[in-house]
Amino acid sequence: MSTPEARAEREAFVSNALEASVRVGLIALLAFYSLQIIRPFVAPVLWGVVIAISTRSFYLRLEGAVGGRSSLAATIFALVGLGLVIGPSVALMGTIVGGVEELALTVENSQAMVPPPPEQVAGWPLVGPTIDRFWSLASDNLEAALQTIDSQLATAALWILNAAAGAGLGVLLFALSIVIAAALHTKAEAGGRVAQAAARRVAGDRGPALTSLAESTIRGVTRGVLGVALIQALASGIGMLALDVPAAGLWALMVLVMAVMQLPTLLLLLPIAIYVFSYASTLPAVLFLIWSLLTRSEALRASA
Repeated sequence: MSTPEARAEREAFVSNALEASVRVGLIALLAFYSLQIIRPFVAPVLWGVVIAISTRSFYLRLEGAVGGRSSLAATIFALVGLGLVIGPSVALMGTIVGGVEELALTVENSQAMVPPPPEQVAGWPLVGPTIDRFWSLASDNLEAALQTIDSQLATAALWILNAAAGAGLGVLLFALSIVIAAALHTKAEAGGRVAQAAARRVAGDRGPALTSLAESTIRGVTRGVLGVALIQALASGIGMLALDVPAAGLWALMVLVMAVMQLPTLLLLLPIAIYVFSYASTLPAVLFLIWSLLTRSEALRASA
């Protein structure tokens, strides 16, 4: 038989365990919902850290130019960064919207001329007859041909709208990252001490060295990949805008994606240059081709 003292101890233990479980559960629930709240801001904060690390030398020169006033330097840094991101993005998105509107008006006014298909198209295996019928219909009546694929066009339009919305959200998040990077620059020394202390806790005496290695790696990757890709996209977009290439913003965005993926951007720029030769005079077309080649060569030199 258990004594009253033993029963009291068991009841106290159960009571303490129940209280501890409730507290742990409440803390876990609070932590879960806190993570849900801050989750949309994790990516901008991480990008802000990357931008702050990669642009630290530029910020220090800017701070020295304004007499060591960190707040003013951070404000100028944020304004310049936002201008470099939002300005070209709005201009390139405007070219995409203008190109789509021009294409829609051309189709609506029945001004689009589709040449008839070559005779060998019908002889292509499997898909030849289908392509030949649709191509012939489009050559005779483009509006009727488009009506036959209206469901596919609706799906493609929805995908394009979602992609455009995602791109716009990406630009806004990147702009937020620039603002965060500007704020981090003003607290860089304290942040560096915290990072080194945390690294020392994890890796011991190797912590500071690993922190410096991570900083150098981030700076090298951003300058060698992302920075070069951005320069290529902007330079290509400027060249296409100067020659009124349709949907120049879309092609510049594709150049950016290809450059980030380390694919040769000439695979896209050379066909565009050939297209420019089809409607522009010789001198501007040659200059655009040279511009495209120079953009690629300077990017390779910068990444080397």
